[in-house]
Amino acid sequence: MLRSCFFLCNAQNLPILAPCKKASLMIGRMKFGFLLVSIILATVLDSQGQRQTSIDSLLHQLALCSEDSTRVNLLNSISRTYLYFNKEQAQIFAQQAYDISEKNGSLKTKANALDNMGHIHFYNDENLVLASQYYLQAMSIREQINDLEGMASSYNQMGNINYLQGDYEKAEAYYLQNLATARKLKHPNKFLSYSNLTSIYIKREEFEKARRYLDTSIRLSRDYANATAVNYIQMAEIHQKMNDYDSALFWYDKSMELCRQIPDSSRMIYVANLKARIYALKGDMHQAESLVNYAAEIEIRHPSFYQKEFFLEIKAMIHESRKEFELANQAHKDLIAIKDSILSRESIKKLATLEYEYQLEKDQKIRDLAARQKRLKSSILILLLTVSGLMILFLFYWQKNKAKTARLEKEKLALQTGKLESELDHRQKEITSNLLRLAEKDEIINDVVLKLKRSSMSFKKENRELIQNIISELESNTSSDFWESFEHSFLKIHTNFYNNIEVKHPDLTPNERRLCAFLKLNLSTKDIASIIHLPVASVETARVRLRKKLGLSNTKTSLVQYIAQF
Repeated sequence: MLRSCFFLCNAQNLPILAPCKKASLMIGRMKFGFLLVSIILATVLDSQGQRQTSIDSLLHQLALCSEDSTRVNLLNSISRTYLYFNKEQAQIFAQQAYDISEKNGSLKTKANALDNMGHIHFYNDENLVLASQYYLQAMSIREQINDLEGMASSYNQMGNINYLQGDYEKAEAYYLQNLATARKLKHPNKFLSYSNLTSIYIKREEFEKARRYLDTSIRLSRDYANATAVNYIQMAEIHQKMNDYDSALFWYDKSMELCRQIPDSSRMIYVANLKARIYALKGDMHQAESLVNYAAEIEIRHPSFYQKEFFLEIKAMIHESRKEFELANQAHKDLIAIKDSILSRESIKKLATLEYEYQLEKDQKIRDLAARQKRLKSSILILLLTVSGLMILFLFYWQKNKAKTARLEKEKLALQTGKLESELDHRQKEITSNLLRLAEKDEIINDVVLKLKRSSMSFKKENRELIQNIISELESNTSSDFWESFEHSFLKIHTNFYNNIEVKHPDLTPNERRLCAFLKLNLSTKDIASIIHLPVASVETARVRLRKKLGLSNTKTSLVQYIAQF
């Protein structure tokens, strides 16, 4: 049988189903074909006219477009459209897309162009080695730029190639990567991944596992008749492998019915040949030959390339059943020639070498990336250490400077405080000195007044009135001048003293306030007694009364210290 030909072929890598005009034949152990592996659903280009209309439209857009980013997408689309019926034109447009991408550094469109070149060799030349070379380059770029949708496509293509080679282990690995990527994308066509994996497990005769994946594929593809038809073929194949031929025929009939409804003549030919093989295995050569002839009739009306290998295989079986050994032998030789033309051992070796080189390149890139990351981490670490060192040095000098500034400020404040305290002490001493001097003056005046009063009777009568006026004036001005001078000097130094003490002790008398003022100046009891012309005992008594009034009677608090806080 022949390879079925489907691939992602629109600008957004959305699935478009297109038939290959020149499909290749399968190698022997892949009897049920690539159709079961690489189905992706979409629109079928039914005729040369439809394709030409699409190409004309794309070429018209290309002629009107001057922007490289748009041109390269159009070139890739034109290449894909030419792919199935004009290999040379497909190659020309793919190369132009590649050249523009290489020039402007667009890795995504470059990968798409490489993908197209791979498709050209995959679907036209049947050259899997060259196809793999392009697919691996595209896959490497897509992994580099993390193009998930492109990666999914590349994994699927490489899975397909390994499936064709019969390397089911590698094919499975690629299909699993495709499935994981499709899940990340939440791609609606991820049923393709399940279908492909189903084919792998059928080949390995892991039927239980195959059924699980197939059931998922059927569930996900229920809205896609084309995919469902393929799933029915896979279900039939499972039953056939288990020698349940009747169930296999049942599922082939269901697939055939869907193919008629779609319609899909190529797959009808394919299913007819599959049914023919079962009848041949059952020994019903008449029914097998009828189906082969039925398939040949459809092929005449709807040319397909799914026919020749089946035809030769079943003809060989029919000739053997009729003991026409010479004809059977010739059919086998023709069949072997077709199979051998697909993949020679040298091709398989080259393909394996390509994959090995790709893996080496990928591993080297990973090592280079790890080395770059290590160097980057080292550079970052050195930079961090340098910055940290500079920060520590800066903080050290900043802290040192701050401490120095604080010390200088403290010293300056101490000097200022000392200066203020010295000035305050000086002024308080000055006030005290003035008070004592005023008190002394007042005492002298009082003494003069007293002497004048005692001597007033000895003065002449005409002078007595003058003397009395002098005495009155001296008596009236002495205390007033004293207290006015004191209040003026005191409030210059202790501006808010009276206000502050009155807030806490509003019931103090004027004399008690004056006593507080004297104590604020740290005057001794003796000095206070001298200033106010009272005995020391009287001042002591006044101090005791003041302590009681200030609430200090039963405390050890010094009266002077208490008053100093106001």
